Amino acid sequence: AISSVSTDELKMSSSSSLSNALAGRISGLTATQSIGGQPGKDDATLYLRGIGTTNSSAPLIMIDGVPRSNIRTIDPNEVESISVLKDASATAVFGVRGANGAILITTKRGKKGKPELSISAEQSYTSFTYEPERLSSVEYLNIRNEALRNDGSSALFSQDLIDKYKNPTAGLDPNDTDYEYKAMLRNYMYPNHDYYRELIKKHSPQTRVNANLSGGIDKLSYFVNASYIHQGGNLKTEKKSFLGYDPSSKMDRWSFRGNLDYKITNSLKAYLNIGTYIEKVNMPNPDSYPNSDQNWMMRDIMYQAVTILPITPGPVTLPGFGVEENGLIYPTYLDRSPFEIINRSGYLNETRSNLNSTFGVDFDLSNYITKGLSIKGMVSYDNISRTTLKGHKRERLYT
Repeated sequence: AISSVSTDELKMSSSSSLSNALAGRISGLTATQSIGGQPGKDDATLYLRGIGTTNSSAPLIMIDGVPRSNIRTIDPNEVESISVLKDASATAVFGVRGANGAILITTKRGKKGKPELSISAEQSYTSFTYEPERLSSVEYLNIRNEALRNDGSSALFSQDLIDKYKNPTAGLDPNDTDYEYKAMLRNYMYPNHDYYRELIKKHSPQTRVNANLSGGIDKLSYFVNASYIHQGGNLKTEKKSFLGYDPSSKMDRWSFRGNLDYKITNSLKAYLNIGTYIEKVNMPNPDSYPNSDQNWMMRDIMYQAVTILPITPGPVTLPGFGVEENGLIYPTYLDRSPFEIINRSGYLNETRSNLNSTFGVDFDLSNYITKGLSIKGMVSYDNISRTTLKGHKRERLYT
């Protein structure tokens, strides 16, 4: 009914979310990942031996003895240990609040001795666990014709057209001074797009930098931790210099923690814990979707990227044909253009900050009343803020 996990085990995971890092490391704990690894949104729903109450399914989370919920943003380098109480062991301590179990997080503290400085830097890359198979234009044309014939209908695409997709530049003279331009036009008219790979990156980078200092003297001990993490997204976007804004999917988080312990007398001790972070999350603007649903937008981008056909020209127009250059091509058989949603719909930037502070005293009464008796007092203050900045854009579509 009681389990624990150490910092070394947590640091084996490259996840930017501590709740995701707990997955598979504690018996009885189910961590269901949500939002598909989206930067700044990546988190897990935690269950301890199922659901114990009807009004809530989440376990009680205690950080240094204070109920808090920001487990996702805690830096593993500042965690000393995580203990998990399940079933009766949790309700015995926390009553009905622990009906779904309890996760007790203890952060690191300084010890008497010389200052110890630790600096680390990590670079990792993430990718989707599954990606669709590549379908070329010629494969699509032949398979589509075969499907129509199987239904008793005539083939839609002629062999002459299929041959043009096989070799768009057939018949052009390589010695022609305009060969490159003509070849570009042919490839545009008879494309063989891999739209999924043109819109979705195979790998996304993640950078983590951490520095912490700990130590202490006779009466004062300290632990200070600072970290930075950058989580890049998988969307391929146009350059900011061209668009005038940045629609890329990414997250930057700066975290800080300071734990101080002061020995006032042999019997009276005081401590101060301060933990804070600032997180900036950027993505395309979701205003084109009902209720500006960000999760819907990201799911739909993936769906549209898989659905768009390799024979579809685009994703933007060419100059010199009576339309604007770099205008949006709209695939009429889709609900919307994924290229438009990713690049030309604007941007959404969220800045979140959180401050957790706790001051407490511990008065040992062993020398005054009876051995083992003590009085503890604690006061905590939390501050949460969130700022949203977004720009919405619409452009003309061409078919």
